[in-house]
Amino acid sequence: CTCSNPKWRRAYGLAQKMSEVTDFVSAAGQAVAALAAVIGLPAIWWQLRSARKDSDLQALHTFLLQVKEHENKLQIAEPEGKETAFIEYLNFIEIYSAALNGSLFPPISREIVNDKIIDFVVLIDDAPAWRSIFSNAITSKTTFSHFHKFIKKHKTQIDKAKIVHQHLG
Repeated sequence: CTCSNPKWRRAYGLAQKMSEVTDFVSAAGQAVAALAAVIGLPAIWWQLRSARKDSDLQALHTFLLQVKEHENKLQIAEPEGKETAFIEYLNFIEIYSAALNGSLFPPISREIVNDKIIDFVVLIDDAPAWRSIFSNAITSKTTFSHFHKFIKKHKTQIDKAKIVHQHLG
């Protein structure tokens, strides 16, 4: 300070020391906050990963329960209700084909749903009555469009599954 008054010089010196102390405390606080963030990020990542895996497992479980429900409805339906049960199953498969085509599943779930739909395609192809109902259910270009896209995309896998099915059947 360039002032000649000793009181002012002392006050200025004290203010300068206080500023240095508050700067140090502020910097230390920022360092502690940064360290807490670095330590906390892995914990947050782990929680998000666990929640996603739980959600994936629940979605896969729901899919398999619904497949079983549709298959049971198809098996127990009276002859006049089998076509309706089959078309409902087709609509269900269409939804999951759209999900697969849109890459909405994580890898493991995608693999299991994929295999189940491929099995469904093989069964339709193996039964002329179901093929006929499937063909008659197509009323426009958009009917079962995701299912058709799935079939085209997985033609090689479907052909391999048909060969395995023929050897087992």
